Amino acid sequence: MTAHSLESLETALEGCFGSSPSALAPSASVLITHRAGTLYERGFGGATVETIYDLASITKAAVTAPLLMCLVEAGTIQLDQPVAAWLPEWSDTAFAGVTMRMLLAHRSGLWEWRPVYLHSSQSERSIAFVTSTEPRYTPGAGHHYSDLGLMLAGEVVRRAGQGSLAQLARDRLFKPLGLETIGFNPTGTQRKQVAPSSRGDSYEEQMVATGEPYPIPELGLRFDRWRHHTLVGEVNDCNAHHAFGGEAGHAGLFGSARELARLGDALAGAKLTSAATLQSFLDEAFDPGQGLVFRTGTLLGRQTFWHAGFTGTRWLCCPDFELVVVLLTNRLMRPGEPLPLDDVWGSVLAAVAAAFEP
Repeated sequence: MTAHSLESLETALEGCFGSSPSALAPSASVLITHRAGTLYERGFGGATVETIYDLASITKAAVTAPLLMCLVEAGTIQLDQPVAAWLPEWSDTAFAGVTMRMLLAHRSGLWEWRPVYLHSSQSERSIAFVTSTEPRYTPGAGHHYSDLGLMLAGEVVRRAGQGSLAQLARDRLFKPLGLETIGFNPTGTQRKQVAPSSRGDSYEEQMVATGEPYPIPELGLRFDRWRHHTLVGEVNDCNAHHAFGGEAGHAGLFGSARELARLGDALAGAKLTSAATLQSFLDEAFDPGQGLVFRTGTLLGRQTFWHAGFTGTRWLCCPDFELVVVLLTNRLMRPGEPLPLDDVWGSVLAAVAAAFEP
């Protein structure tokens, strides 16, 4: 990176992470790679680019989407076929006409979020509950980001790929790339590298009690399995943990900035699927800024795809520049309401753009 862009990046990050009361998170890991080589790396609060974080909704983009791309490329799944082809439970419901493309673009009409764990603690029954819900919106009528939709997308992957998400991700994504620590439900030595993600389930306990930020029919229902200890190596997302055993299409992945960058480089470089298949997931079929699972944008006029995670994680890839930007934090470990990362993320991307300006 140029001296100017490096200086602006250091300025943007200074004081954002660490033990200061004003810090956004107690620890963070920042990594920027170009053509698989490191442009910039830095850890804060004792973290390094090898520290493993709860990646939250980056799971959608780093596991569910790439596995779907592999299945589409193999001809196993077609994007314009009804989801009911894989989930026959939907055949005689209001969702019967929802296609895979609609589901992955968050246009299914499903609820944004429901506490599935109040209804089931077992994966198969949890999927049965999700497929039994009524639409919150008219299917296909608008964009409504939905965790439930990606739970079902993960189930489609499981059925079509004939294996668990963890197994399929390991065999088709991580192992071929030589990635050793990224995955679901870290154990043993891997768990020792995991940053704490939150102080129990306090945030979702509040969501169920108040119906904020999403109104839910389950408002105020009793749940006796809330976690109150500091979570280390247990996925923060309660649906992933309590309803799916830590392994779901919407959340559950743990990984380091180093390995997430290597995965991003392979994905953006069409090393996992063809460039045409990748582009079919980046095309904005319905709504600006929304591909299939991936969020889309631009950097100096070049297309990017990215995703964020509620725990405080961001991951962006730019195929044309062969660029990957990773910001991992544990912002939920900060006392009080979690603070947004938008400003610091914007400053990081501005510094990156400055490095590539002619």
